[in-house]
Amino acid sequence: MDLKGLFDSLYNRFLLLDFFAKIVPGLLLMAAITVTASSWSFLFCQLKGMNGWMWLAVAGIAWLTGVGIQGLGERRDVTKGLIRELPPEVDRTQYWNQDLNLAWNAPEHVRQTTARSAVIKEATGIGALSLSLSVFLVVLDSAVERHVLIVPLRNLAPVLGIVLVCVGLWLFHRRAIEREFAYRNHHQN
Repeated sequence: MDLKGLFDSLYNRFLLLDFFAKIVPGLLLMAAITVTASSWSFLFCQLKGMNGWMWLAVAGIAWLTGVGIQGLGERRDVTKGLIRELPPEVDRTQYWNQDLNLAWNAPEHVRQTTARSAVIKEATGIGALSLSLSVFLVVLDSAVERHVLIVPLRNLAPVLGIVLVCVGLWLFHRRAIEREFAYRNHHQN
């Protein structure tokens, strides 16, 4: 079996983009919502009892949730554009014209690299927003349940660790935007 060919095919058909940039962040937020509505044990019990069709349905709902997270993150009036598609100084029309030109005229390796850049850019942006929302929901739920608004110090280390991961994802997302646009500009002609 040709694993490299399979991997490239998955990238070319955007299955990995959908999985890492939409389904995984969607599942994360769905899990946080489930935990805040019930408990961790309820979530794990439900996951154990699911069959293949149920997983497929959950993956579809998670994909829609991921698209919703992306839509929320790209709203400049709501979130100040936490998730970006292109650098702020770049005109959207210029970006889409570049996209069309690359799709029709670029060599295969350039199209594959551009697709991989899109996976990284979307997965880091949507993942960071999903993780941030999930942590916020779980911490808020825990504080309300315990009638405290201050997290005990012993519980602070995991929260800080997750916050650092979120910050790292946001920073990498910003860098991925710049890197992808620079690569597109380099291979435009």
